[in-house]
Amino acid sequence: MFFALINAFILFPLNARPYEAVIHAGGGGYLNSSELTQEYVYNGYDLIELDFAFTADGELVCAHEFEFGGYSMQDRPTLAQFCNISLPGGVSPMTAKELMSVMNRMGFSVIVDTKEESIFPVLRELRRCAESEGIDFFGRFIVQFYSERDYSVLKAYPFEELWFTNYKANYRYSQILERFGEDGRVTTIVLSKRQWITCPFAWTFAENMKIAVHTVNDKGLAALYGNCGVDYIFSDGNIKNLYF
Repeated sequence: MFFALINAFILFPLNARPYEAVIHAGGGGYLNSSELTQEYVYNGYDLIELDFAFTADGELVCAHEFEFGGYSMQDRPTLAQFCNISLPGGVSPMTAKELMSVMNRMGFSVIVDTKEESIFPVLRELRRCAESEGIDFFGRFIVQFYSERDYSVLKAYPFEELWFTNYKANYRYSQILERFGEDGRVTTIVLSKRQWITCPFAWTFAENMKIAVHTVNDKGLAALYGNCGVDYIFSDGNIKNLYF
């Protein structure tokens, strides 16, 4: 709590600035649906985080851990079964190929996340789907990476932007700079709310990289983070007017 008060009351005058919302997992609580993605983009959101996973028959779809329809990562649906899942709210599941169709019609970027053991098969299939539809894969997809090992492979690819998500590694700021600070494409550090709150003198992050905090579903708390210099706020999208 002590560091939270430092961040809240010292950072406000130093780094207050507008922030941008990132729709977490397609909105609605890991739904990753076509309808919600289009709805949020239509309403002005330019950054949509989506989760990707492979079905039992090897098709790439937008799914977190197959929470819906009685499936799981250990008991995956086939593509046909996935497409027949009834998601909460009556929205539809979305395949990677369907995502490309939406991206062709609407100008937004996708932040990539996955719970697969390795992100690289996901990226290979995403690239294939994107390029088959004429979509700039390296320009319109932002990859979240969680480890120095993944970065050692990703840095060889011409992505315009990469985000380091710190909740697994839990590096100190000096360690982040040491590992990724010389690559200007690593633009953003993604912190959990707890990491941000307990990080003393969090404004030092802003000297070289942007800060994203996840997941915030309260408008007042979102405003606090924004006032304290956070650049991006992940939200499930169930609060309105995240732009200030």
